[in-house]
Amino acid sequence: MKVKILEVDSDQLISAEIKGDKKKCPRWLTVGLLILINIFYRKEKRVFVLVKEDTPTIIEGCMIFSNHEIFGPFMDYLEVASHNWGRNG
Repeated sequence: MKVKILEVDSDQLISAEIKGDKKKCPRWLTVGLLILINIFYRKEKRVFVLVKEDTPTIIEGCMIFSNHEIFGPFMDYLEVASHNWGRNG
């Protein structure tokens, strides 16, 4: 899915993409974004990553969803890549 993200330093909208294919998510994501490998690769979880269009190999953030039997769709995990952390959060 094509999206726009705000680059705070330049105050510009940047073209980005949300990808949902586990096979395309590199294993270093589990270290770089502090995701436990056993959570990341469970079959009942859906993993989505955010990447900029001009740097598709650099993951900017990650979301993990599951389908809870009572509540329905549930966001299990949300994290911004550590290189996006700043003094102002």
